[in-house]
Amino acid sequence: MVVVSSVPWTWPQISDAAGALGYSSDKRASELSRLAARSASPRDAPTAAAEAGAARLTLWRDTYGWCPFCHQVQLHLEEKGVEYQVRRAPLSMYRVGEIDPELVQDSPGGLVPTLRVLAAADSLGAGAECVEVGPSAWRVIRGAIDIADFIETSCAGPLLLCLPGIDLNLAKVYLSLAEVVEGHLMGMTKAAVAAALEPEKEGLQREAKESDRWLLSTLEDVDLAVQESGGPFFFGAVFSVVDMAFAPWIDRAAAMLSFLRKVDVRCGGRFPGVQAWLAAMEARPAHRALRLDDETHVRIAASAWISTVGLVPRHVLRTPPPSWAVEDGDCDPLAAAEAAQCLAACHAGVVALAWGAKNSTALTQKFAGFKLLWEFLILLHSMGVPHSIS
Repeated sequence: MVVVSSVPWTWPQISDAAGALGYSSDKRASELSRLAARSASPRDAPTAAAEAGAARLTLWRDTYGWCPFCHQVQLHLEEKGVEYQVRRAPLSMYRVGEIDPELVQDSPGGLVPTLRVLAAADSLGAGAECVEVGPSAWRVIRGAIDIADFIETSCAGPLLLCLPGIDLNLAKVYLSLAEVVEGHLMGMTKAAVAAALEPEKEGLQREAKESDRWLLSTLEDVDLAVQESGGPFFFGAVFSVVDMAFAPWIDRAAAMLSFLRKVDVRCGGRFPGVQAWLAAMEARPAHRALRLDDETHVRIAASAWISTVGLVPRHVLRTPPPSWAVEDGDCDPLAAAEAAQCLAACHAGVVALAWGAKNSTALTQKFAGFKLLWEFLILLHSMGVPHSIS
């Protein structure tokens, strides 16, 4: 039993309290080891060919697997069976401290995805943007579209676009439709969060409903396209670049509609073509390994809108909306203990991010930091821990 004192607790005391509730630091370390063993991949370390000095690819992507464009690129590499390695860097919204200087060398703005192609300097071709490194050079390709073109045209492996059964003109139409899904998903998320933060504003409520209709209407177009092909993919049984382009957006749309609007895209029967497509995508090991769970998608999306924060008065930031709160008795003690143990272990980063938010002029970073502190206080409250931490 945990005895709560009126004296503020230190981080080690919070860790001990979490252990008393059933989730110790040793248990966390053990679970992390099992996770690392299960998800270990040669992609995060140089391959044998790379060690031998052969040409290789290095993909810069976001640290936590949240970036949809990085997802598209890495899925393409995996489905091609290309040898590559991954270097990771935090997205700018969550970055604490300086950008990795090697990433800056490849992508001056620190943006991902970025692909580094290491080869003999004379093999890169005229006009390639490259950095000389002794007898070798890096060719740098930035952005999901340009990287996808390079992978499909320059890398060995199965063709995923120019192959029998794929109408290239129709593929272009579908790729444009993927961008429409992206746009309506972003609009729906922005409108839904703004409406939740200020429920008394009728204009925001109308905008949210209109955004819902646009996204649902576009999903109906996607559903029709898949059904007309015979499914489960956009070109029937042929998996292609088109499916990879839709992969992060349909996943996110399903998550947002389920959590925010109670529309079940995965199993509800309203979108049978999309439902079959999602099942077929999740049956592919690469996509299954790269995708995030629905709740994570929703939490990230809901905290990522600069303009949303701009709409909100300062007092609202100090008192987050009720939908972020946990009622007394609703929190699973073991889940709270696990979260507390993880936060105690990562407290330096938590404090750095929150302090950065306090002093940042970037509204997005302020919003993320304040939201993080609020959720942390909710967690401590559920464990009976005093809310002032030394």
